[in-house]
Amino acid sequence: MDLQTDLDFARSAVMELESFLTAGSAFRLLPGGRPGWPRLTIGTLRLALARLEGLRDERLRAETQRLRFETDRLCQRWLANTRLKARQELAERLNTWTDYLMELADDPAGSARAYASRVRERAMITLLAQDFDAGFELGRRIEAADELLRRRFEAGRFIWQAECAPAFPPEIFWFLYGKAGH
Repeated sequence: MDLQTDLDFARSAVMELESFLTAGSAFRLLPGGRPGWPRLTIGTLRLALARLEGLRDERLRAETQRLRFETDRLCQRWLANTRLKARQELAERLNTWTDYLMELADDPAGSARAYASRVRERAMITLLAQDFDAGFELGRRIEAADELLRRRFEAGRFIWQAECAPAFPPEIFWFLYGKAGH
């Protein structure tokens, strides 16, 4: 997604966040969502807000900070629900990411072309694991998935828009600094 799409998504997601946090599902379509928007989850909102941190426009940075503050306020208010949804999402995203890594092993050329978009899953896994305790078992699964990726990973430049890079330090988000090789 481009940064304007991230901003539009984050605006809509924050407006719907309290309703989402008090409902049962960890994934929700946003009412009035646009084509190409992800479902509303803790991870998709955290990722959109993180990507927006590098905006240079003062007005948009102030709006991003307001959206982050409101997100944090609501997640804190509904902390038990937020943690439950985050853990459910983390497990599902880890399953999806691991499936992609298996595809990469089976069809390196075809799957490597999708890396820039599919690595969003891994970025959300990191954001969720940072904000909400992944636990021992999920932590081990994340490490095992990273070992699979490292076998085919080629270090290089940041793969998303350069403005996003400061929010994703390479020591933590190493998988965003390169590509899946053949």
